Amino acid sequence: MCGILAIYSKNKTLKFSKKTITNALKKMKHRGPDKLSCIIDSGIVLGHVRLDIIDSAGGGQPFIKDKKELIFNGEIYNYRELKKKINKQTKFKSQSDTEVLFEVLNQYGDDGLRLLNGDWAFALYDRNEHTLIVSRDRFGAKPLYEYRTSEFTAYSSEIKVLLELFKDEIVPDLNTIQNYLLNSCGAEFKETWFKGVHRFPMS
Repeated sequence: MCGILAIYSKNKTLKFSKKTITNALKKMKHRGPDKLSCIIDSGIVLGHVRLDIIDSAGGGQPFIKDKKELIFNGEIYNYRELKKKINKQTKFKSQSDTEVLFEVLNQYGDDGLRLLNGDWAFALYDRNEHTLIVSRDRFGAKPLYEYRTSEFTAYSSEIKVLLELFKDEIVPDLNTIQNYLLNSCGAEFKETWFKGVHRFPMS
């Protein structure tokens, strides 16, 4: 179990300090007690808290290669099979499923998602194109929440991270809370208990 945070602005208007992002990531440190890391740049924030399971030394994140940066929570069950399928000229530097996921996306693009067997939530940033690809597994096993404004879109494994960053903007959604209390419904819906914060759709 790990945790991810991505904030993306198409117009490159983001202004976050490392201290602010680090404090927010600490809100889900229980998901990744072994390492906390982040990248903050014009128009993009990528943060990750890691629980070391596969390749402790070589599987660090964000994973960076070819001016692309990947943050990933989950497990790709068939990563060993995919590693054999990938272009034979690719030289792997680790034994992690993170690097295999990166190469699948790098070589197959969105079509690579259909090759994956596992559960995941990831964000892949292309620095050359200034684009962000975000995906969640087919069954929604890995949590991922989305908060959109006119200036940026934020994604996180836990809502409390978004609340820490945008505490002055995000308010409770009383209608959704009431629906949960009356009907015990909630997790299967897009809406959450906070206005503007939604569960990211499954692949």
